[in-house]
Amino acid sequence: MEKQNPSLELRLSNALFSLLSDKDYEQITISDITRKTKVARTTFYICFDNKDELLRFSINRYMIPFVAGLRNSLELKPKDNMTRTIAALSDIAPQIKFLPLLLSIKTATFNPSREIENNVKKEIRQILQKQQIDPAILEYFASLYFVSLLETQKWWAQHPKVAPAKVAQLIHQSCYHGLISLLN
Repeated sequence: MEKQNPSLELRLSNALFSLLSDKDYEQITISDITRKTKVARTTFYICFDNKDELLRFSINRYMIPFVAGLRNSLELKPKDNMTRTIAALSDIAPQIKFLPLLLSIKTATFNPSREIENNVKKEIRQILQKQQIDPAILEYFASLYFVSLLETQKWWAQHPKVAPAKVAQLIHQSCYHGLISLLN
């Protein structure tokens, strides 16, 4: 479905975050979301086909910059990419506490953690395809990288006062040096 109103989508996403503070995802209804945003149910359906699509939007809203920041960490010129990583992480810093919660949700039609894992591994394969790395080692690194992504989110959620620049520095150090050691 083509999106009609980005600010409305953000309001609906924010309402979902707010409701997740008090209820499990399964207990939240579209009526709860529309009541919270003070929009008609039909307006919800202009933006999203269902609640799972709103969940996907809400996760991607923060995961895309986070994955982009981590992807920058794999570039072979990390100092050139530090600014981009910090910017990507700064965008999501206010909502980092919600990411572990959002990633723990699984529905019949959407498993955020699995989808992000597949996207992260795909990104890593694309970045490293020019390198002559044993496919088994590449798959190992992709799996390790994804686990690192999840653990970084959990850690940052528990330490929200850590600045995005510090998180970016930690990511660059661990990912870049891990990659360099595999390439040598």
